[in-house]
Amino acid sequence: MKRYATPLLTMLLAAHCEKEHVHSHVPGAHVHGRAEIQIAVEKIDGIAYFIRFEAPAKDLLGFERDPVNDDERKKKTDLLSSLKEGSGLVSGKDCTTEFVASEEEKEGEHRSIVAQYRLSCSKPLSSIQIRFLTAFPSIKDAAVTIVGENGQSIKPLAPGQTTLELPE
Repeated sequence: MKRYATPLLTMLLAAHCEKEHVHSHVPGAHVHGRAEIQIAVEKIDGIAYFIRFEAPAKDLLGFERDPVNDDERKKKTDLLSSLKEGSGLVSGKDCTTEFVASEEEKEGEHRSIVAQYRLSCSKPLSSIQIRFLTAFPSIKDAAVTIVGENGQSIKPLAPGQTTLELPE
């Protein structure tokens, strides 16, 4: 993550990894149709919002295994390209969107696709535009965890909802 691996982002991702470890054997922990989005807010050297999006591969690709033919390989390549583009999926007013990383996580028979972004903004945002649910219609809802200097909050994101209000 280059120079962007900050203590706040590290804390957020470590909390996610611990959550995954604790719940990895709970039936239903991997829920098709549901995405998880984490947002870490940092106010060092300007305002930065780190966004981590995770969804079941089944919802993004239509399968949870290695691609077995050219059509599936193209579908996966196209998906990763669209995630790297990023500006259409997540944005903020007067911000630049930077793609940080993407990966495929495997847990038993389940696979998830993860994409991470950084919004660099000139001033604090009251909302962020998140278009993952409109871009991927098989995702029916998302749980959004927001971590900032004033604590943590969890908000739902429903189909058709593209604006996420941020806590002050």
